[in-house]
Amino acid sequence: MSGWDEVAVTVERSAGTDRYGNQLPGGTSHRIDGCLIAPRSSEERTDRQATVITGRSLYAPPGADLRSQDVVVFSASPQPSDPRWQVDGEPGDWGVGLEAVLTRVEG
Repeated sequence: MSGWDEVAVTVERSAGTDRYGNQLPGGTSHRIDGCLIAPRSSEERTDRQATVITGRSLYAPPGADLRSQDVVVFSASPQPSDPRWQVDGEPGDWGVGLEAVLTRVEG
């Protein structure tokens, strides 16, 4: 994936958690075409263990079904070993499309 090529993403939505925090079965997934992905800064935390938090910005077309806590998988992930990104907060609706902050934590 290079430049500003449009990509498709798969959105995985959890069915929620039980009272103990365990994932409930029955989540859903859907595809969103025509997205743009841009890099954001990353940060490292070294207070207890080496943790790297990497960020991306996802720009989706108007009306895209994207919510906080969804998991996004890029169709052409630059890291095939870990292509899952968490939607961090509510996506912003610009009227001409949505902007979502994505994060991935390693370590």
